[in-house]
Amino acid sequence: MRLDQALGRCSTEIVTQKQDSAGSATLMLRVKDPAVWAEVVREYLITQDSLADKKWSVDISRVYFLDTTSKSVRYLWRVVMKGAPKDAAEVLGQTVIRVLSQGVEVTSQPLVGRVDTAPGSTKGAHSIGAASGLVAQHFKVGT
Repeated sequence: MRLDQALGRCSTEIVTQKQDSAGSATLMLRVKDPAVWAEVVREYLITQDSLADKKWSVDISRVYFLDTTSKSVRYLWRVVMKGAPKDAAEVLGQTVIRVLSQGVEVTSQPLVGRVDTAPGSTKGAHSIGAASGLVAQHFKVGT
């Protein structure tokens, strides 16, 4: 997956990208979901810090500017990748995907119907309508 596609999945858009030199690249990003982006930045910096070979480094900061039409101060996120920017960009994309895939995932769901169709059988999955009767038969009135 390309970096712009991965960033798009976390509501982040690349505004500009510039190859400063062979060993440095700068991305300017517009972030629409700050909570997810904060987690991406955290994980990305932890990954960079835990690298054994230290082939690349990254600097992430906000850049403020004046919007001349509305006369309001706005900001973009600046990501400067130094050393091996291609490797750093690849790790950033992998970090975005990893952060987005965290959480609860439903891997199974009970089936509707009965495993044992014999009359009076309570084994197996049941329809939603039968659930109240099945649960109620296990309780006695007054206890």
